[in-house]
Amino acid sequence: MNIPFLKLPRIAKKYPIAFSAAVVLHIIFIVVLLTYQSQAVWEPPKIKQLQIKNQSNSEPLPKTITVDFELIKQEKARIHRIAAKKEADFQQRKAELARIEKNKKTAQAKTKQATKARKSEEKATKSAAKKRKTEEKATKTATKKRKIEEKAAKTAAKKRKTEEKAAKKAQTAKKKADRARKKALSEKQKAESDKKKAVADKRKAQSDKKKAVADTKKARTDTKKAVANTKKAVADTKKAQKDKKKAVADTKKAQKDKKKAISDKQQALIETQKAEKAKKAAQLRLKQEEAATKKAISAKQKEQKATKLAAKQRQEEEEAAEKATLKRKLEEQAVQKILATKKRIEASKKAIELARAESAKRFKQDKISHELNRNLAEEETAENQARIDKQIEALKADYIYLIQTKVTKNWRHTPLFKPGWTCTVLVQQDTLGKVQVVNVIKCNNTSKDFEISVISAVRKASPLPLAPIEEVFDEIIDFKFKPQ
Repeated sequence: MNIPFLKLPRIAKKYPIAFSAAVVLHIIFIVVLLTYQSQAVWEPPKIKQLQIKNQSNSEPLPKTITVDFELIKQEKARIHRIAAKKEADFQQRKAELARIEKNKKTAQAKTKQATKARKSEEKATKSAAKKRKTEEKATKTATKKRKIEEKAAKTAAKKRKTEEKAAKKAQTAKKKADRARKKALSEKQKAESDKKKAVADKRKAQSDKKKAVADTKKARTDTKKAVANTKKAVADTKKAQKDKKKAVADTKKAQKDKKKAISDKQQALIETQKAEKAKKAAQLRLKQEEAATKKAISAKQKEQKATKLAAKQRQEEEEAAEKATLKRKLEEQAVQKILATKKRIEASKKAIELARAESAKRFKQDKISHELNRNLAEEETAENQARIDKQIEALKADYIYLIQTKVTKNWRHTPLFKPGWTCTVLVQQDTLGKVQVVNVIKCNNTSKDFEISVISAVRKASPLPLAPIEEVFDEIIDFKFKPQ
């Protein structure tokens, strides 16, 4: 109902359904009054007789108003149905909220597990990436080495080709010289001019031959150099092997010297042992004499130790008894606190039920002011509900304290434990308090032994203390474990 020219009261904004129902009821009541006023009125027979008698006086009789009680009953039933529906909706909403909260907690637990799994996967991928990088570096260095070797092979092949070319040139020059010599021999009988010419050709051929021989010699020197380099490399490797063998021989020699020194040492020890035996034989007599005196002293010391141990044990027992009484008192206080909060919750629940009963009574007594009274009752119930929620929170804190104390009782001291160490523990339990799953979420230290001891303490504490009321129980609970 949103009328622009009419300012609605606060109660209409707070409870729109109830307000609209009250307005509708008033309108129906007015309409019923108007409709029945316009209809003919039923009159009893006595009044009709009086009317016949008093016709001469012509005085008007008063009109009567009839009310349809069936209609009112139907309206009452409808209002009851609306109230019941509202109550059912409220309970359903409450259950839905509880279910959403439970789902939220389970989702949070799942997300935590997922984040842990994702972190472990990220670590694995990082380590794999590092490994891959190292492998890539190794492959790069291998490819560089291969390229260098290929370059060296190419240069060697080029040298070999140049040598082959020089050898071919030398062969061609030799062939030319042979031809020239044959030609000179055939034309020797010719004229001296021809002879001189042949001699000049021969000289030329000889010079070419010398040149070719020089080229071949140069190629041979290059090949010899390459061979010498390879021989040098082989010699270096042989030298390294010799050095290695020499080092092995030196180590063997050192071991032999060591063994010899040990044997000498053992011989010296044997001699010293012999001397000590003689010394011990002399000292035995003195010891036998001293033994009697020591026995008396030791007996006295044992008595003193026994008295000290007895005193210490008595002190420890007293301290343990004091600790046990303290723990028992704390547990009793927690139990009393839980019982008191439980009583308060029951009292507040009774108050809510009384308020609802009173509102129902008011509805029966006064139909018109029912909505206002119901709103007041709802406000009271809301306040009572808030009070109950607070008391449940306090009861839950006490319940978790009981769980903490039971887990602390079952915890065993680790050797590396330091005061101030704490862990946040997440526990999944069933309705009987049996532990299903235990997880350590966070610790203020890095000790794995401490985490394992906490988990074993929780498992030993199973079944956990039962929840005093259903509202306090949670399937998944988390608490801080702080051993004293």
